[in-house]
Amino acid sequence: MEVEVRVFATLRKYLNEQGILQLRVEEGTTIRDLIKQLQLPEKEITIIMVNGVRGELDQILESGDRAAFFPPIGGG
Repeated sequence: MEVEVRVFATLRKYLNEQGILQLRVEEGTTIRDLIKQLQLPEKEITIIMVNGVRGELDQILESGDRAAFFPPIGGG
């Protein structure tokens, strides 16, 4: 099955300049599995979204899902 992965801000350095990737994964793949497969530092991810809704590390992905990862966001 195929999923879309998006990373933002400082996490882009771990994926690519655009921060977007189409990826084939096995049935039953969780968000945590995806993070490990992409070698993203789990401790740097503070927000996970799946199809625009807050996601969890143990959530199982479905074909066509869009997973987005955000680092801590600062501002003022």
